[in-house]
Amino acid sequence: MNSYPLEFLAHPQPLMFVAGLTASSSSSRERSLSTASASNAPQAGPSSRRGSVASTTAIPGSSSSALLDPGQAQSPSTSTNAPTVPLSAVLTTPVTSPGTQLASLPTSPPAEAEGVVSPVIPSEAESIQTPPPAIAVTGEAETKRDEEFAELVQNLKGALESKRGKGKVWIPDADRKDFRIVLVDKGVRLPTRKVHPNPNPSTSQTLSDPSAVAHSPLSPFTPSSPLYPDGLIAPVWIRKHAELVPSVFVLFLRLFESPIVEGDSELCATDVQEREAKEREADEALVKEIGDRRRRLGERGIKLTVVLMASAATLDSPALDPRLSYLRRASALSAKASLFVLTPVPAEQLPDFVQSLQDALYDSALEYYSSHAKRVRRKRQRLPVSPPGSAQHPAKGLSPQGWAVRYDWKAGWFAEIRGDFETARRHYEDCWNELARMFSSTQIMPPRTKRWAEAKVLADCVAVRICRLLLYENGGVKVLGPFFVHLKRFGDLSRGWGIGEDTFEFWSWLARQYRIFAELLELGVQSGLRIPTAGSPVFPTAAAAAIPPTPEYFSTPMSSTNPLQILHQPAFYFYIAASCSIQRQKRFEDALEAELFTKSYSLLKEQRYAQDRVALFVAFRIAETYCQSGQYDMAMRFFERISPSFKKDKWAPVVREIRTLWYECAQRTGNVEDAARLLVEMMCPGSGVEGEERAALQDDLLSLFKSTLIPDLHYRQVDVQAGFWQESALVGEEAPFQIVLTCPEAVEIANLGFSTLSISFSDNRPDLLIKAAPDARGEAGHEVHAGILGPGGVSNGCSASLRWSPGRRLVISGKLRHDLESEIRCQITGAKLGLVEGSWNLNLSFTPAPLRAWVAGGRTILPLHDLSPSISFETKPHVVEMSVTHEPTAYAGERLPVVIKVENKDDRELQLRLSLFLQPGDEADGSTVTLDEQSSSTLLKDVELGTIRPGSSVEKSFFLHSPLPATKVIDVSLQSAVEGETLPGEDGGADMPRAEEIDKTIVIPVLAPFEVVSNVSYRNSLKATEQGMISEAVVSSLIATPGPRAIYVESIQLRKTAVEEVELVSSSLNALDPVEVKRLWDDSASFSVMSRFAVHPPRRPSLAGIMPESPAELVFQWRSETSSILTKTSLPLPPLLYPQRDSFLSATLQHPTSVHFNRPFPVTLKIVNAHPTQPASDLRLQGDTADAFVWTGSRSAFLPEIEAGGELQVNTEVVAVGGTGWFTLPSFRVLVGQGEARQEIPIGVKWSDGDRKGMVFVRP
Repeated sequence: MNSYPLEFLAHPQPLMFVAGLTASSSSSRERSLSTASASNAPQAGPSSRRGSVASTTAIPGSSSSALLDPGQAQSPSTSTNAPTVPLSAVLTTPVTSPGTQLASLPTSPPAEAEGVVSPVIPSEAESIQTPPPAIAVTGEAETKRDEEFAELVQNLKGALESKRGKGKVWIPDADRKDFRIVLVDKGVRLPTRKVHPNPNPSTSQTLSDPSAVAHSPLSPFTPSSPLYPDGLIAPVWIRKHAELVPSVFVLFLRLFESPIVEGDSELCATDVQEREAKEREADEALVKEIGDRRRRLGERGIKLTVVLMASAATLDSPALDPRLSYLRRASALSAKASLFVLTPVPAEQLPDFVQSLQDALYDSALEYYSSHAKRVRRKRQRLPVSPPGSAQHPAKGLSPQGWAVRYDWKAGWFAEIRGDFETARRHYEDCWNELARMFSSTQIMPPRTKRWAEAKVLADCVAVRICRLLLYENGGVKVLGPFFVHLKRFGDLSRGWGIGEDTFEFWSWLARQYRIFAELLELGVQSGLRIPTAGSPVFPTAAAAAIPPTPEYFSTPMSSTNPLQILHQPAFYFYIAASCSIQRQKRFEDALEAELFTKSYSLLKEQRYAQDRVALFVAFRIAETYCQSGQYDMAMRFFERISPSFKKDKWAPVVREIRTLWYECAQRTGNVEDAARLLVEMMCPGSGVEGEERAALQDDLLSLFKSTLIPDLHYRQVDVQAGFWQESALVGEEAPFQIVLTCPEAVEIANLGFSTLSISFSDNRPDLLIKAAPDARGEAGHEVHAGILGPGGVSNGCSASLRWSPGRRLVISGKLRHDLESEIRCQITGAKLGLVEGSWNLNLSFTPAPLRAWVAGGRTILPLHDLSPSISFETKPHVVEMSVTHEPTAYAGERLPVVIKVENKDDRELQLRLSLFLQPGDEADGSTVTLDEQSSSTLLKDVELGTIRPGSSVEKSFFLHSPLPATKVIDVSLQSAVEGETLPGEDGGADMPRAEEIDKTIVIPVLAPFEVVSNVSYRNSLKATEQGMISEAVVSSLIATPGPRAIYVESIQLRKTAVEEVELVSSSLNALDPVEVKRLWDDSASFSVMSRFAVHPPRRPSLAGIMPESPAELVFQWRSETSSILTKTSLPLPPLLYPQRDSFLSATLQHPTSVHFNRPFPVTLKIVNAHPTQPASDLRLQGDTADAFVWTGSRSAFLPEIEAGGELQVNTEVVAVGGTGWFTLPSFRVLVGQGEARQEIPIGVKWSDGDRKGMVFVRP
């Protein structure tokens, strides 16, 4: 089982942290109080309350006196109002102490201590780690008591030692409720629950991107996680819950005990009071320490149990029960199994104590893991449901199937740790099924990747866990079902990944599965599992073990003679694992040799030898190794990859060896094409095969011809050149082409009578077919004229001599014509010689080289221009001109005409279409373009301009309108087409009309026609009227036309808006009717307007300030100098202000100076409205939160309206819950107004001591 992470296989156990038994950072002599750390556990100890092995002290209210007797009385005030502390501030990585480190407990204070230091309540961040001040210890009795506690701690650690250690794969039934106990320091820090990938995430990011919110450090959403971005589950997650985050936390603490009084002396009253004061101080520090730890653990749902270690004398003291009740209530511990007392007892009694401790806390651990399981199930239910067989693969991150695997694994693990094996098995089966679905899709789980390997390990371990749970339930032969299903499913998947029976990886995996299954059975047998013996088994072969039976096979009646239908002893499966290992070893040697060669080849590729012969030679040795080991397909892949490079470098010996081995592989695999090609290559001159061996190759080729249909073969027995006289031609013209075939002098193929020669083109036109001329023997030179080849090919075929003697040349000339324009260049792509002999056909294919010279009349011509290997057919372009005229600038609000003139200079009639695109600005401003009756804010497409004849022209005007100043960009597109001209459709569709396009872009600045500069002046004093206090404002406005074009102004009008708080008193313009101007204004003209307004106060005081709208606006009727259409433009005057004045509201806070802990006390707020006439409304009171106080009622309330000159008194109550001492009261806020106009009223505090303003002293 060492092949897999122990975390994936181990049986989970509830985790318990025990603190307070390891050595702390400070010496025992440096602590003032006999307190231990912040954990929890039950109690035992001998005292006068004897009668059991380990006696306990019950807290008042308890009705039980058994071995574990937790206190049950609880104060409701302290259980619900305890302030919480942010856990993220202190929980990082856990630090555990060595188990063998000697614990050092604090000693008791001396009988006569001169300088006793008062306990200091630690701060929130230091409460766990800061020890109390030191108290010196003297006296023989105290030393003996300290030695007893030191021995108790050492014995406790020994009793807990058996519960520690690594996880176990199989746990007997009697031990499955045991905790896994870890000894930790008091200052242990738990792992961080969630981290945020972005320290300052915005709200928009959080809402739009789920990966932007806080997640667990182990989540695939967290960039620092080992699972980022698409991992499934990691062993560290199991280690977190099995070793780092406990379900219960047991804290051993030393209860403070007063010094022992030696002799018969009695304490006076002063000494008694002093001892009681010290106990109270020590108990307060203990409460603070326990409370801080409880709050931090409570945020994570972890149960805290405190075990107080005290002497037998203290256990018998009647004052113990009140002290314990106070400690539990003050620290807000729960009433169930949270506080115990333990006295020093013999070491042999402590194992019973530890077992009782586990029994008492087991239910709390189950509740903790059940809450985790519920959260996982809720997340699992929110996943999208995909139909069977479907696979969802996101662009980045974990797929829904991956999340389902994570949740099913977690749910199964939490169910197994609770002992619910049936539920755990169902979740594990769902997890396995989702993994199998993921492996079925290479998009979700690409083979041989890191995530693929992790998921494969996870699937194997899930199958082991399912088998173990069945064995726990005495499933017997039922365990074979999931085991063989796992082998069958992943065996088939492995074969699909190329990891079949011919690889050592397959046998290694199979041997590992049988061995783990055997080891699992062996562990079960050692723990009492009974497996019936069915006589001597018949051992199956390794090949049979590689193909296990299907689930349907087990539905047939059982047969005692079939070994695969019976659950055997572990030895049976160890034998099968050994048989598979033998198969692995046989394949490992060849695989190891190939692996080493491959490693060498990979390193050479990474260096500068990527294209060097050294790297290629290593690749040749890899192929040779594959050939020797029988992996002929792999060898042929390498030969196909490296053969062209060796041929190019003319490394003849290696090329000859490659052909020999390649031919052997082709024979073994039945690859006819490769075998025929290699035979012909080895028969060619220069192949390195000579003599009788070369003659024998002809017999092999003839026998291959007699038995098989030979495919096309590509060789260079004939040199072929092809090209065109020119590189382009117009549609409908004829373009000359030529193909020249030459037989090399060193090639002898005259006895091969080829029957046909076909020439193929790249534009899908029919091949040019040339048949063999009868009785032609192949003269030295011969020319054939193929005629004109249109899109449908040539109407009449032609013939020529197709026998080739050394040096013979065949020239084929012709002309190519195309009736349609095409974007693809046409070229001569191949020549194929066909040989028909008996019942078989042999085709030799050649790829033409570029034509180097032109042959005409038996002579070779070298033209001045270059011959082209391809040709394109182009349509004659349209000759058309477009011009655009308009004013250089436009004014906001006017319709600016833009004239487009189109002139046809072609000799054909052209069909014209015009498109206009008004580019949008940063914001929509209502701009439009209008052409004829069509108007749009963006695009006017394909407006017909009609057909224009050659030499004629057409003009078209459109209008631009922009209500606001801006820069407008308009794209003008003119499309021209000739009737009858088409282009071939896409994907074989119908032909499309051919069109050409002319584009122009025009930029028109749009300016404001008028510029208004206004000045506002207010009277210094307010005026009292029937409507209230009114302020007067005078607005002086200067109007100008700064644009480059003159403007004819028809009229001007001052028009009042709907603002109620402002009233127009008088104006230099008529407020009712427009004032006629009828003048032409240019950039030197100006016009002045004077207006007087009365400004009333706002309807509510909260609305004082700038008015939301302008009180009036200037309305102009105007037109441009060349236009007759009037345009209306409105320009607002500036908003007017009502004079601001200070707030008339004031507030005073009153509270007592001294209060009692956990008792309500009054806090009074008085609000006064000093305004002489106006009431105060829209008032709201808000109280803030504080750790040391809680409110008895609501913290927020709307207050009633306060009349002018009146006052309002608000009474509330607060409870102090944060301890004793000086504390700052929660803050109050009084808000007036609504929305953005809301203001906060300052609050004064009625208090005589300035240094403690707003603070109260809390007494017990």
